[in-house]
Amino acid sequence: MPGIYIHIPFCKKKCAYCGFYSVPFLKSGGDYAERFDGYAKLLEREAELQSVAVKDTAFDTVYFGGGTPSLLGRENFERVFSALHKNFKIDGGAEITVEGNPSDFVDIKRLLFLRDEGVNRVSVGIQTMNGGTLKKIGRAQTPADNLAALRRVAEIFDNFSADIMLGLPGENGDDLERTLATVSSFGVKHISAYALKIEENTPLCAAAVAGRVNLPDDDTASGYYGLVLKELKKRGIERYEVSNFAKRGYRSRHNLNYWKRGEYLGLGAAAHSFMNGERFENPPDLDAYAAAVNAESRAAENTERPFAVSAGLLAAGNRRKISADDALFEKIMLGLRLSDGISVSETEKEFGINFREKYAAALKKLDRCFSFKGENIAVKGKYFYVLNSVLTEFL
Repeated sequence: MPGIYIHIPFCKKKCAYCGFYSVPFLKSGGDYAERFDGYAKLLEREAELQSVAVKDTAFDTVYFGGGTPSLLGRENFERVFSALHKNFKIDGGAEITVEGNPSDFVDIKRLLFLRDEGVNRVSVGIQTMNGGTLKKIGRAQTPADNLAALRRVAEIFDNFSADIMLGLPGENGDDLERTLATVSSFGVKHISAYALKIEENTPLCAAAVAGRVNLPDDDTASGYYGLVLKELKKRGIERYEVSNFAKRGYRSRHNLNYWKRGEYLGLGAAAHSFMNGERFENPPDLDAYAAAVNAESRAAENTERPFAVSAGLLAAGNRRKISADDALFEKIMLGLRLSDGISVSETEKEFGINFREKYAAALKKLDRCFSFKGENIAVKGKYFYVLNSVLTEFL
């Protein structure tokens, strides 16, 4: 089934490496409540507008990402949750995830409220247990916050995930191993381990260009990835996607839907969607997003205009119909990120191709990289770190 993604763009502090759209949670000259109340009302209205186009669609995952969703207060969470259930068909067994910073998840009242609202999975942004590194990358937390949050989350939620980062400035293998051991000791069911990527126009990029931070070379970074594989496997946390690891039965259903090229509807500023063979995104700016929601609201009240013929009402200038060739490449590109790979027979049926014939050259050239498991083709684990080089052969 499709999923719903809600983007909460507010952060207490912008991390030095972050390239996602986010804004300070305190508006200059304004206050916290005013800014969050206004945004929650926009989400509420967008949900109402978008529901007309997807009224017959059932959703089985909901994911609050950001930014920092854990900053959204109780009243506004209630407003958004109510809008979701009022306007969309949310499956009774849906996976509902909220991301958050450790400093927010230390608050047990916040966690209990989220659980009581129907959240059954949380994702904690740990990144590292090295306090000096946390400061270097601009994280608004300490190792003590990390420990307290993990302890609290483990008390309230059976299903919780932790984000960590590989190749952070000034860290070594011992730092990474300590982070993995600490997170695992609290019974975490899922870990996302992302290699640091230097995004343009970020403070970390400027620092790297100026030589103020030392980053690992490719061989060292590859060694860190191997360390993650080894340490998590010892703890029964198996890789199921390039950067994601889980205990049996705890894979992220929402993210699996992305990698299997399933449909999803995004709500909020900068939220991306894939519905009815089209990819589109909301304006990546709070003011532009508010203007788009308000414009659609006025249009909806004009009975002379045909309304909500498709999802993506706010994305007039950011819509792209996916061609058959692009859809096939997406299927392969996303599916081969998974340890299970993709089903050859299903792909052939969906796109009307002979897979082995169409990609004979790539399969022959990179034969050592692939394994066939029944009807599935998968990239062998030791080649996951160079996956992009493998995928280019299918272009």
